[in-house]
Amino acid sequence: MTTRVGSLKTRLTISRASQASDGMGDFVTTWADVGDRMASVQSLRGGEEVQSARLNAIENLQIKMRADALTRTLTAKDRLSDGNRTLNVKWVGDLEGRGRWIDVIAQAGGLIDG
Repeated sequence: MTTRVGSLKTRLTISRASQASDGMGDFVTTWADVGDRMASVQSLRGGEEVQSARLNAIENLQIKMRADALTRTLTAKDRLSDGNRTLNVKWVGDLEGRGRWIDVIAQAGGLIDG
């Protein structure tokens, strides 16, 4: 599949987690924005999951971004935001194998840690 720069229409904010002391001997997860990138975002399929006896909607998304110094460090421990929702990163790779694009599978809805 050929990706064109013009298909990168969604601005995503990349956030990284870090552990900070809560002053009581415990640690809490805090999120810091590390950059914004334009991306192509396509919905794969939705579904539902049960959490605490509640049914929650989830949506799986396929995301493609240009590879650069920041996007090459993206992992499943990071999260993305499009301004309206938070996306948990589930998988990151280079499907073309040419080092020009970063492919991401992310999930909206469901359990968002932090």
